[in-house]
Amino acid sequence: MSHEHETEFEGPWWRYPLIRNGLIAGALAALGYVLEVRDLGTPWTPRVLYLIAMPLAGYHWAREAIETLVRERTIGIDLLMLAAMVGASLLGLLNEAAALAVLYAIAEGLEDYTYARTRSAIRGLLSLAPKTARVIRDGAEIEIPAESLVLADRFLVRPGESFATDGIIRVGESTVDESAVTGESLPIEKKCGDPVYAGTLNQVGAIEVEATAAFVDNTLSKVIHLVETAQTEKGRTQQWVERFGRRYSPAVLAVSGTLLLVPVLFSLPFDAWAHRAVVLLVAAAPCALVISTPIAMAAGIARAGRRGILVKGGVHLEHLAQIRMVAFDKTGTLTEGRPRVTNAIPIETDLERLLAIASALERFSEHPLARAIVAVAEEHGVMPLEATDSKALAGAGTEAVIKGATWYVGSPALFRERGHGIGAHEALILRLEEEGKTTVLVGTDRVIAGSSRSKTIRSTSAEAVRKLHDAGLHVAIVTG
Repeated sequence: MSHEHETEFEGPWWRYPLIRNGLIAGALAALGYVLEVRDLGTPWTPRVLYLIAMPLAGYHWAREAIETLVRERTIGIDLLMLAAMVGASLLGLLNEAAALAVLYAIAEGLEDYTYARTRSAIRGLLSLAPKTARVIRDGAEIEIPAESLVLADRFLVRPGESFATDGIIRVGESTVDESAVTGESLPIEKKCGDPVYAGTLNQVGAIEVEATAAFVDNTLSKVIHLVETAQTEKGRTQQWVERFGRRYSPAVLAVSGTLLLVPVLFSLPFDAWAHRAVVLLVAAAPCALVISTPIAMAAGIARAGRRGILVKGGVHLEHLAQIRMVAFDKTGTLTEGRPRVTNAIPIETDLERLLAIASALERFSEHPLARAIVAVAEEHGVMPLEATDSKALAGAGTEAVIKGATWYVGSPALFRERGHGIGAHEALILRLEEEGKTTVLVGTDRVIAGSSRSKTIRSTSAEAVRKLHDAGLHVAIVTG
C-alpha cells in the first residue's frame, strides 16, 4: 500500500474519509445482503445497494492499483483485488464483490488513518516555535512572521517566550528549557555566544539572538522531517507481504488468463472455463493476508499513541520484539523532572539558619533548583532572611547581601573559582557526587554554611525496572 495520499488528520477515526467511505459502503452492502437473504423488497434493490457500495469502497484503492500499473509497470495485490471484484461481479456474485471492496477499503483506511494521525502529532511539534519573531532592524523592533527569518537576522526573545529559530545569543544571558527538543529536564544556563534552538523556552532574562538558520532549516524542522521520513519505513512483515504480492499477483492473473485460453485452444465451452477463471481469482485473492498486517500495525501504533508513545512506523514497532537491552536517561526519566531537596547538611551553622539564608538567596529566582530550595524552607516553616542586591550568576548560582555580608549559593565550582576556602569539605562534596547527587553550597568568602541535594528517584522507577528484568531485558543508564 502507498501513503502518498496521506494528509494530516486529527478527528475521530470514523470520520477519516477512507474509513468513513468503507463503513458507509459496508452498511449498504450489509443492508443489501439482509434484503437478499430475507427476500424483502424488490429483487433489484440488493443489487443496486451492492453496485453503490463497490465504487464507494473501492474507488481509492482501485485507482491506486491502475496508477501503479501504468506508472510503475507493477502488478500488485491492489490490482489482483480489483480483478477479483470485477470477476465476481461478472459472475453475478455482487455480494462477494462488495465484501472484497469493503474489507480491503477498511484495511487500507485504518493503515492510512494511523499514519495521518501520527503525522499530525509530528507536525504539531511546530507549535513549539512561535508564529512571529521580534526582529531588530535599524535599532527598532519589528514583528514579522517566523517563516520570514533569514540568516543573520537579530531577534529579541523575552522571558516566557520560545525561540522562533536556531541562533546564537549576542546580548544577555538566561536559562533555557530545552526539554521539548533535547529531553533535558533541567533548564540550561545560557550566556553570550551560546547556541539556542527553535522551540526551546527562554525562562529568565530578555536576550538578543542572531539567527543561524532559516525557519524551514532549524533544528525543530529537521527533527520533524527525519521522523516523517522514518515513518514511511516498513517492517519486515509488511515488506514480505509486498514482495509476496509482487510475485503472487502476476502469477494468479497469469493462471486465470491461461484458463480463459483453454476453451479457445481446445474448442471447449467458453462460459464454463470463464467461470473457473473468475472463481480462481476470487478464491486466490489474499484478502485476509493483506488486511491482517496493516491492521495489526495500525492497532499497535494507535495503542502506543494513546499511552503517549509516538511510534515512527511499522519497522520500529516490529523492532520492539528484538530488544534485549533498555537504556534510560537518568534526569527526568528515572528521577523526577522537578528537583526536590531531600536532605540539607549544615556545616558551620544550624539547619534553620542554613535554610533561612538559602531561601533568601533563591526566593526571587525561577530556576528549578532555586524553587526546590525555597520549597524545603517552607516545609520546615523557616522564613527567609532579608536580602538585598540580589544578582544571578549565569551558569553558577546567585549572590546577595544579607546583614552586610555577601552570600553565595551555587555549585562547588562557583566557590572554587572565587577562591573561597572549601578544601576542608572536598571529601564530603566528592562523596555526595559519587552517590549521584547534585551538590549546592551556601556560604560567603570565609564560611561554608551547608550543602543541599536535589533530584529524587521516581516512585515508579523501581517497579518499571523490575518488570523489565522479569521480561528478560537488561537495563542500563546513559547519563552525563
